[in-house]
Amino acid sequence: MTAMCCRARARARRADPEMLRTAFRRCHNFIHGNEGMPKDAAFCMVMAGDGKGHLYHLNSLEFPAGHLPGVKSASRAAPLGSADVVMTNPPFGSTIPITDANILHHFDLAHVWEWTEDGGFRNTGRPHGSVAPEILFIERCLDWLRPGGRMGIVLPGGILGNPAAEYVRWWILRHAGCWPAWTFRSRPLSWKPTSTSSPACCS
Repeated sequence: MTAMCCRARARARRADPEMLRTAFRRCHNFIHGNEGMPKDAAFCMVMAGDGKGHLYHLNSLEFPAGHLPGVKSASRAAPLGSADVVMTNPPFGSTIPITDANILHHFDLAHVWEWTEDGGFRNTGRPHGSVAPEILFIERCLDWLRPGGRMGIVLPGGILGNPAAEYVRWWILRHAGCWPAWTFRSRPLSWKPTSTSSPACCS
């Protein structure tokens, strides 16, 4: 499940319950997964005292296209370029690549990048046939932000350290200001041995 929060302008710096409720009412939560997950999430929101969770069942990588029931309402309430803050823990891993050409051709990072003489990278225009979802989610989350917005995302550690992902880091630094990243031990996050890193904020 991925949740992205839009227009959450209330700053809950102190644990003021009413301030928190106001902030959450201004959030829009986008849910990936089977049809039961939005119902479960809505039930949790009601139990937490918020009956207006603004839950949308959609595929964020297809958005604003797609066939899932939340697309139309989310397009009106939270179009791309409208978010003040995006927070997400997207699905990631080499075992669930994105291979749909209808999705891939919309993303810069779904194309092959090559070195340039000045030490940067150039988009060759040739699409990859398969891309790890976390790479596409980086670009999509930034698409959702308005200028000056902020993003927090959980990512595999390799995005921030592997030489093969250097073009991704180069692309990020040309589209956002990147604040510190934290590396977490795998035990609190997964029952499988994996390394994950979370860039705290990108703006």
